Amino acid sequence: MTAHYSPTANTVRLDPRRLAQLKAVAEAIDTTSAGVISQWLRSCVENGVIPADIPGIVIGKVEGGITIAIDGAEPVALDRDMAGKVVTSLRAAIDTGAGTIEPFAAVPYGVVKKGPGIRLMLPFYGTGAQKLDNSPSFPVDLAEDLVGQIEKALA
Repeated sequence: MTAHYSPTANTVRLDPRRLAQLKAVAEAIDTTSAGVISQWLRSCVENGVIPADIPGIVIGKVEGGITIAIDGAEPVALDRDMAGKVVTSLRAAIDTGAGTIEPFAAVPYGVVKKGPGIRLMLPFYGTGAQKLDNSPSFPVDLAEDLVGQIEKALA
């Protein structure tokens, strides 16, 4: 997607009858209203309705690895090994909630569970740095999609 993305808190306004239907679907499939919408969006990707790109995330291929730019930040270059470590850390946070902070890696990074989401700090500037508080947090399903996009770029 080429449209400029700026992360803000957004809401979707629905007619109360549609909202009741959305809540009924969520209850029937044991998820939340946001979960229903996420599943629908994923089905749109699978059916080719929209591309798999994640707004605000730009992943590029470069010689020997990838670059990742999040929400308009400068791209961070990762060699294949570092990108694999980030993927492993994201998967660990998704699957178990385990966090990873690698301040001395070739590209310092951190992945932590933050509330209902996963926070990716790339690069990681240190626990006292303001950047820690401004790092993006992704819902778990979107973090899973991010892992898929990174793996696709590495393939």
